[in-house]
Amino acid sequence: MGNSDGTPRNHIDPAAQRDDWKAALAGLRARADIDTSQLILCGIDLGCGVAVSVAASDTDIDAVIGMMPIKSGRSFLDSQSRRYRLRGFIQGIRDKFQSVFTDPHTIPVYDTDAFSLIDVSTSYLSNSVTQAETNTKNISLPARSFFTLSRDTVRSHVTTPTVIICNTNTNDTISAPDSASSMAAEMANATVIELPFTHVELADQPAADTVVAHIDAFLSSTVESSSSSV
Repeated sequence: MGNSDGTPRNHIDPAAQRDDWKAALAGLRARADIDTSQLILCGIDLGCGVAVSVAASDTDIDAVIGMMPIKSGRSFLDSQSRRYRLRGFIQGIRDKFQSVFTDPHTIPVYDTDAFSLIDVSTSYLSNSVTQAETNTKNISLPARSFFTLSRDTVRSHVTTPTVIICNTNTNDTISAPDSASSMAAEMANATVIELPFTHVELADQPAADTVVAHIDAFLSSTVESSSSSV
């Protein structure tokens, strides 16, 4: 995603992304110019599920920060309607066949008119739709992403101190509040903080300051206290 170069581009594959995170951690630990005695993972949306999964297999992670969590690709798809999942399956089949002979069949990540991974009109409050469209304009991904999402059913058991920041907007079909509580229930040391902000509002003021304040308090009470006791 984003403006980085290289391939594959804009292809959501949680398993491959977990491997990327592990490779990044290995790269950091191999560098002599970086203090790796305290490592913290942070993820948003599906990235939260990836961060938790990586922490489950890496006992040297000191803390995990998750925002607007999607536990796994399967949990996201299961929260959608049957009609939506059927359309995604058909789009994925079309992409599989089309990719053999020509360019992949892509779908928008966010849209209000065409079929997309996330329907902005139902996932966000009306005053957030314009900002969502601006932030994600022209971003599309291969439709076979639906297949990789449907296989992502990771159940991670994490003992690392974790804070999960979620919203209280029950109309948010991307990451409903119960997604955070169900994720935290599977962890031994997790705290859930509910804030009255949507996905789009998360990076804007005043939400950003509120989120940063909660993260700072969490890190001060976990990472710093653990380092002082060593």
